[in-house]
Amino acid sequence: MAGDVEITVDSRSVREAIEKIKRYQRHKLKDVEQAVNDTALDVHADAVRRSPVVTNRYRSSLHIQTGSPQRHTYTDNEGHSFDGMINVTVPKMGAIVGTNVEYALSVERRHFVLSRAAQINRPKFRKRIIDILNKK
Repeated sequence: MAGDVEITVDSRSVREAIEKIKRYQRHKLKDVEQAVNDTALDVHADAVRRSPVVTNRYRSSLHIQTGSPQRHTYTDNEGHSFDGMINVTVPKMGAIVGTNVEYALSVERRHFVLSRAAQINRPKFRKRIIDILNKK
């Protein structure tokens, strides 16, 4: 037929192309995961800086939890030890910055520690992701 186009590709070329695409995707996924982790570190640092200090318990309890959670034990100014694990499931390539102290909501309502830290770092995270997606 007039106007038909026929393209012949050998199976080796297709396999090589698929493998290149997979490598490219894995590379992008690793970059995104790194951007998530870097942003979590930034949010954590800002939250710690902004947190009020009375006994240091709230500030010490703030931590990052990822998909492979690790124990988070901390102490207050008086040497009392606490388990800081947050009882949530973190999605793959995700991170949570938080605390499990019973008065955390009260602190957040008064000082906006975590919400401000997240808000401050949102544009930087967005730029990191856009840069990754635009990278060749």
